[in-house]
Amino acid sequence: MFPVQPVSGERARAEAKFEDFTKLSISISPSGDITTSMIDGSGSEKICYFDGEKADRIKHNLPFSVHMPYLMKHSLPSDMEIKNADSMRDLLKTASQHSTSIVTPYTSERDPLAGSSAFNSVFIDAHRGLGSVSIKVDGMALSPEAQKELSQILKLDSKKTNDIVSALMPSEAIRVVNLCDGTAQNLNNLYELLTCSSGITAICSAFFQAYPLAILTLNQEQVNKALMYSAEHGMNLPHSCMSINISTTSQDGSFLVTNNTGLPTMSQNNPDKLGLLICRTEYTIPNNMLCDISSMRACIHPEYSGSTIFTD
Repeated sequence: MFPVQPVSGERARAEAKFEDFTKLSISISPSGDITTSMIDGSGSEKICYFDGEKADRIKHNLPFSVHMPYLMKHSLPSDMEIKNADSMRDLLKTASQHSTSIVTPYTSERDPLAGSSAFNSVFIDAHRGLGSVSIKVDGMALSPEAQKELSQILKLDSKKTNDIVSALMPSEAIRVVNLCDGTAQNLNNLYELLTCSSGITAICSAFFQAYPLAILTLNQEQVNKALMYSAEHGMNLPHSCMSINISTTSQDGSFLVTNNTGLPTMSQNNPDKLGLLICRTEYTIPNNMLCDISSMRACIHPEYSGSTIFTD
């Protein structure tokens, strides 16, 4: 399910599709009135308008809060409650499989990629992250050992960006591949990714820490409350955890990168209920893209989306 983005003149939008090909759209106007559109499988459309108390009732049950624009909410069984860092990562793994909703309105003032300094920290971010996050290529996990080996080969800890290796030699790629466990096709896909510059760009750019800023700015207060709660109760939760997926299956040789970053957040309705704020970033790395900062600034155009997830 792709993120839903309000069109011009809308304050918010929610959509749903059903097995009989019926499509439901719910639109909120700037004044708060609601328009619903139901299109059946034959293409026939029925439109209804709501205002006042009826509109308020519908807005209360939409999968987002109009005060935190277009943030989809999910719930999970109570046995998945956040208790420590491991349970937080498990919740992120599950939450990453849920759909999210695009966070808008989006302005240049909130753009984490605005300005000339964008991506300046990209390689050190990758160096810090490799070995400690969940990263998959076509569904195959890169083991922590493989990630650390890759970071060392790429020289990501160098203070000079000119030292960064933009593509692995065949023998170097095999060293990393041998530390992973997957099908022959998965291992071959990883080898192809590691030996081309756009593949290395996909890996390095996926760790960039500024991506979640657009969503985090809307939820900073609840995140701060969750971190304080963690400290007061000795939970020692990390400030964030990350799950990265890279798809190599496109016909044009490009790579689809998806980063799900989970941050602890506190329920607005229950001061003792911890959950996760999921910041999702998705973008495409074109074929043969160079692994350098200037190319990233020019070619990476991410979509940002977010959701919150709490246990029942």
